[in-house]
Amino acid sequence: QITESVICELTKMPSEDRMIRLKLKEILNERKMTQAELSVLTGIRPSTICDIYNNNSTFLKLEYIDKICRELGCSVGDIMHLD
Repeated sequence: QITESVICELTKMPSEDRMIRLKLKEILNERKMTQAELSVLTGIRPSTICDIYNNNSTFLKLEYIDKICRELGCSVGDIMHLD
């Protein structure tokens, strides 16, 4: 059974070869917000924010995507890009 804690499975291939790219780094830089600030606002562990920021995530919880989008006032399409 697929639950909310199991989502967006990204392969373990190098991030530059993936079709799905995470754009959190660009968004935070535009807003002059740090990873630490986003971690505090969302309650997501700093190491997880760091992985998302550096496009190193192998999976993401829907809950995390929701929290990030809510705090940044953006949509999923703003933080995820299909190459």
